[in-house]
Amino acid sequence: MGLNTAKTSKRPMPDRLNIIYAQNKEELPHWKDFEGWEITQKDPASLIQELSERGYDQVAICGGSTIYTMFMQAGVVDTLYLTIEPVLFGQGMSLFNKEVDKNLTLISTTKLEDNTLLLEYGTRN
Repeated sequence: MGLNTAKTSKRPMPDRLNIIYAQNKEELPHWKDFEGWEITQKDPASLIQELSERGYDQVAICGGSTIYTMFMQAGVVDTLYLTIEPVLFGQGMSLFNKEVDKNLTLISTTKLEDNTLLLEYGTRN
């Protein structure tokens, strides 16, 4: 996940390896609160390769248009999950911060709550 997402969440997700894109631990306020997290600056393809070599076969990319853009542009994303919430605000939030040109294939839709949908797309890599 990106640094801003990590600062917002303040604790690692349980039962997972949590990796933050940051220069060093000094960028994180109260670093002791982030024990159990790893820090990286590796390009997405190298990170995915390293995680595969460490025995991981699934990776969730969490938070921030910069992180989403990096991984999508690197071509290492094979599934994209989008949650549609019935909330309108301001100009909305950008999923990516640079141009991303991908064809997607709808795999499934799941109704999570009365007005919330989860869309699963394949990225056709």
